[in-house]
Amino acid sequence: LVYPELYTPMTRYALSELAKRILGIDQEITNEALGVIAASIYTPFLAALVSSFVSSSTISYLFLSDKNQGVFEVLLSAPISKRSIIIALLIYTLLTAFLTQIIVMIVASGVSFGILIFSGYIINLGSYYVELIFLLVPSLTFLAALLSLALTITIPSLGEIKMGFAPGQSLLTILSISPALISFIILNVIPTTDPISLSVDTLIVSLILMIIVLLMLPQLIKDERLIK
Repeated sequence: LVYPELYTPMTRYALSELAKRILGIDQEITNEALGVIAASIYTPFLAALVSSFVSSSTISYLFLSDKNQGVFEVLLSAPISKRSIIIALLIYTLLTAFLTQIIVMIVASGVSFGILIFSGYIINLGSYYVELIFLLVPSLTFLAALLSLALTITIPSLGEIKMGFAPGQSLLTILSISPALISFIILNVIPTTDPISLSVDTLIVSLILMIIVLLMLPQLIKDERLIK
């Protein structure tokens, strides 16, 4: 945003092509607008990565915290099924992740789009951008939460394997946010990719994984994994 002159010619060309495809901007883009356009284009991907990271971190934190505090031990002694515990973890995590996603989108997209509309580059949100915001980002967040839940319950030790220096960054987190990262790469390398098709594929995988989580995992979870 502050130093658009740092963009290489290849980056400028890529941003111009993405601006046509994602934002519907056909006019010539000035040097000063490149940073704002980049922010507008990458905000949905940023929201997907952040919300996926939040969902993964929330699940692993809740699981380990409740386990260490003996919450699961109390729940297992009550007439509460393991499936109910799993559903409760998933619902709380999704609410947290979706709230984070909405905040990121409102703040980042609101500022960048406000500038572009005021500058006359765009009039309204294009269909491609709407599909990214309302279809692809939520579906990637949902998949990240399900992946994190399945991995946390079946292989909780993954959360203890630290990767890199970022707080909370573990192998579990990286595996959970990988769908969002892969989608980010696909849509930038092949900008003609239809986000609706990508969203549908993500939702299909999510539904299959959810069925596995709700039907099979309660039988696979051993009580000792939930008790300290």
